[in-house]
Amino acid sequence: DRRPLAAGCSRVYIDLGCNDGLNLRRLFMPAVHRYGQSLFRELDAAVAGGQSNRSDICAIGFEPVPANEESIRKLVASLRAGGQARAQLLAVFPAAVHATNGLATFYLDQNGPGSGGAKYHNWGSSLLMWEAGMERRPLRVPQVGLTYLLERLHGADADAEAARVLTVMKMDIEGAEYDALPAAWRAVCARVDRLFLETHDRFFSERWHGHRAEMGSGEGRVGRLHELLGRMDDERRAGRCR
Repeated sequence: DRRPLAAGCSRVYIDLGCNDGLNLRRLFMPAVHRYGQSLFRELDAAVAGGQSNRSDICAIGFEPVPANEESIRKLVASLRAGGQARAQLLAVFPAAVHATNGLATFYLDQNGPGSGGAKYHNWGSSLLMWEAGMERRPLRVPQVGLTYLLERLHGADADAEAARVLTVMKMDIEGAEYDALPAAWRAVCARVDRLFLETHDRFFSERWHGHRAEMGSGEGRVGRLHELLGRMDDERRAGRCR
């Protein structure tokens, strides 16, 4: 079945880097999980629009850290059983997001200096070996290209009805944004209404704890991404980007 995954959805939330599912919990269970940070309040307003009924929100997420798989599986099962989310599109995949489809080496940050490790659900784990010690914790994971994901979600035609559904995307992919977003920015412009992006410029800083000399300063990648974000904003103002 090659129908767009978002066909029939009223609102779509894409969570790239779910961690242990915290944003999904807060989105679908707002009475239980209060919003303590402005990001969560803004995200909730963008997706839910102040509506208490979230049963028509379709959500898809990606989280490659194995230690988070069980908590996410239980969360998804609970939400489906409770009727709080559309069962036909509520899924979190154990995969990383990057520029292309394939297999990739992913590095866990558990026990890394200052990373928090298991306490923070390995939130610094990355496709980039940005911290000293990560070379001791590699694993192979599926990798999904961002353009492929958006076209599979909405269909290849960005002007089709499925592609016009309200779509909000949170991207916190621990440094992979420097490759994923430049490769997919046109698809993002055409299909995403609101992008919440966490950048990780600090990974390239020599002042960052545990910095690896191999990471360099990252000035080229960092500069290109910020230049691209400015261009996307210009495109939005000109009506060529959602």
